[in-house]
This record gives sequence, C-alpha cells and structure tokens, in this order.
Amino acid sequence: MEFISNKVEEWLRHPKVDGHFTKVEEITKMKRETLLSLLLVGAIATFVVSSWISILCAIGGLILPAIKSIKALTTGNSLDHWVKYWMIYATVSLVDSLDFIPYYHLLKAFFLIYLSVSSSAVDRIFSAYVGPAVSELERYLTPYLPQSILDEVEKKKE
Repeated sequence: MEFISNKVEEWLRHPKVDGHFTKVEEITKMKRETLLSLLLVGAIATFVVSSWISILCAIGGLILPAIKSIKALTTGNSLDHWVKYWMIYATVSLVDSLDFIPYYHLLKAFFLIYLSVSSSAVDRIFSAYVGPAVSELERYLTPYLPQSILDEVEKKKE
C-alpha cells in the first residue's frame, strides 16, 4: 500500500502537474491530496450512479406518468396535460443519440421527473417548442401523405 501511496505522491508533485495543482490549491484552499480524493470519489460515484440512472429514468419518466395517464383516462379528467407530456417524451426520445454528452441520462431523468410533476412546465415547453415543431413538421409532410390519412385527421378535428 505504501508503494501506491508513494507513486501517487510522486505524481502529485511531478513538474507537469505541480503548477496546475498549486493554482487549484490556492483557489480552493484544499490540499492536492484532498482534491485528488474528491476527484476519485466523484468518478466512482458517477460509475455507480450511472447504472441506476436508467432505472430512475424509467420510473420517473415512464411508469409514474403512465399511471397518472391511466388515472386521468379512467376518471374522465382532461388528458391534455398527459398528451402534451407524451409528445415531449417522444421528442426527448428522438434526441437520445446525444447520450455521448456527459451526464445526459441523468439530466434526462431529472427533466422527465420534473415534467411529470409540473403541469405548467409541460404547457410552457409544449407551447414554446414541441407544438410549433409538430405544426411545422405537419406542414412539411402533408403533401406527401395519402389522402385517406388526411381525411381521417380532418374527421378527428371536427
């Protein structure tokens, strides 16, 4: 164990990193050993938490909203909020290719949980982004859709 401790100490004092650690020590008023320990704990915590993020995302972003949607459907309450939520969820799912961004799934989980508990956030995001995007997409795709589908959509609007 002492061998590892000596190697870490040697690295912390190496000329290539010494200047950087000195600046950070001055700013944070923390020793470099403490900073390295915090960095390692943060890295380990990130790996541990990352395995739980998909579960958190599924519970907060899918299961709870699904339960609330079913309750709204079976009790006759307005479904507007949940239709908007699921449209936003679909939009977020479309950009899942951004998972290379650090903490993307954690941010996604918090965002979906926030949406599932805040109807005003759903309304704001839907009105500002999703609604206009869907309208623009509809305008663009309408010329390419079969007339039977367009007739069905018009019937539903009436």
